[in-house]
Parts: sequence; structure tokens; C-alpha cells
Amino acid sequence: MSKSKRIRHAAKELERALKKHVEVVTGSAVSMKKAQRAGARLGSAAQLYAEAVAAKTGLDNPFAAGGGHLDDAATNSLRAERDEIARAVTGSMPAVPPEPPAPVPPLASAPAPVPPRPPTPIYDQLAGGA
Repeated sequence: MSKSKRIRHAAKELERALKKHVEVVTGSAVSMKKAQRAGARLGSAAQLYAEAVAAKTGLDNPFAAGGGHLDDAATNSLRAERDEIARAVTGSMPAVPPEPPAPVPPLASAPAPVPPRPPTPIYDQLAGGA
């Protein structure tokens, strides 16, 4: 198998392994055993891909941090791009004063008190009167 075909084959395996891993770990109930198997398969597929790329190009593992060894111009360009994104996303924002609270409607007036009942003869008898 040619080196280019080997890279394409490894990339397809890596894609399948990644999709399976995503499927397993994003389910409602994650099985630890299935997640570990999918993770191991993903790691193996990534290693196979890295080896295929290294065999054809001589480049280091593309998944290792700093493994690409970019030249200074590329590094500076990427830093400038990163800084520009940071400024656009987190740049100064105008302060907006909070809106004043809504006016509180006046309280309804209390109902007029009920006048006491005038005495009646039955009330007087029950109350111990005449």
C-alpha cells in the first residue's frame, strides 16, 4: 500500500474511532467500560495516523502539543491572529447604565371603616341590658 493510501486509511479509522467515542461519551448513561474501550481505540487510531504521516513526511506527531515545530513567521502570524480574536471578543465594551426601576403604582385607598351597629332591643337583652 502506498504511503498516501496508508494515511487516508488511517484517517478513516481515526474518524470512525472519534465518532464512536463521541457517541459513547455523550449518551444519557455513559458505560465506563464502553468509554474506556472507545478511548483506547481512538488512541490507537490516532497513533496509527501519526505514524503514517511521519513515514511519508517526516513530521512529528500532529497530536502532540508543540509537535509541529512551526517556523517563526507562522508562529508570529498565529499569535497576531489569536491576539486580534482576543481583542475582538474581550475588547472594551461601553458601559450601559441600568434602566430606572418601573414606577410603583399608588396603593389603593383603604375601604371606609364599617360603623358599629346601633343597639337593638334584642342585642341589649343579650348583652345584659334592659
